[in-house]
Amino acid sequence: MLRGEWAEAAKVIGIECVGLVKACSGGEFPVGAKVAALMGGLGHTIHGSYAEYTRVPASNVAIIESDLPWA
Repeated sequence: MLRGEWAEAAKVIGIECVGLVKACSGGEFPVGAKVAALMGGLGHTIHGSYAEYTRVPASNVAIIESDLPWA
């Protein structure tokens, strides 16, 4: 995948992610909340957690508390 030899699987790979909420249309999470998420379908139905921004069903997201640096 990293060499681009499996492009038909997903344009952007990844099945889990962490980050900050940019927007939440349903209001389940406040903007700026630190979260972890599983994309769903083991990456076969929802792709793209390695993108700069991604969309995830709210049911797959959990607020986390951590002082660890992102790096």
